[in-house]
Amino acid sequence: MTQKEFADQQLAKIEELRTRVQNSFYFLEAEELNMRPANGGWSILQCIEHINLTNHLYLRTFAQAVERSTDFTHADDQYKMGMWGKLMTKAMKPKGERIKWKMKTFPSLQPLNVKDPKARLVEHVVFEKFNEDMDALVKLIPEIQKLPWKKTRIQTALGKSVKIRIGDAVAFILAHTERHILQAQKILQ
Repeated sequence: MTQKEFADQQLAKIEELRTRVQNSFYFLEAEELNMRPANGGWSILQCIEHINLTNHLYLRTFAQAVERSTDFTHADDQYKMGMWGKLMTKAMKPKGERIKWKMKTFPSLQPLNVKDPKARLVEHVVFEKFNEDMDALVKLIPEIQKLPWKKTRIQTALGKSVKIRIGDAVAFILAHTERHILQAQKILQ
């Protein structure tokens, strides 16, 4: 598979995830969006806010990689995910309707009203930010696909010492987004 083909798959995944969010949550009342599950955990709105915080971190890193690059001739290069990227994506991605492993969230990526219980998430702002980030990713992917993915590694949320290929990072954040959309959908069940 070429980098362009891989990137096209990720663009299709973005549209699928957007549709899931729109169909599942856009017409819910504020009370439903802010309701936390009986067994604890985040509300629907907190799940989407966590996606936004995480995506913002990676979008900034993607944009920096594109800005720094001078080599945009690799869209037709063959691509295979790296070992770390594949492992991280597989661990994050839900299996069907099941989230495999519970993972602890870094404090910096927790929703604002988890860090500060007096804070309030504004529903329309959270969803607007989700759409803006998805739009930004859709605009960045055509540029990202031209970079030399085997050489272009980016820092993950795990810190400076953990870097993965930029194509793997796109797949990872979409798996992360899918995971938390599923988590939010389960609240409605």
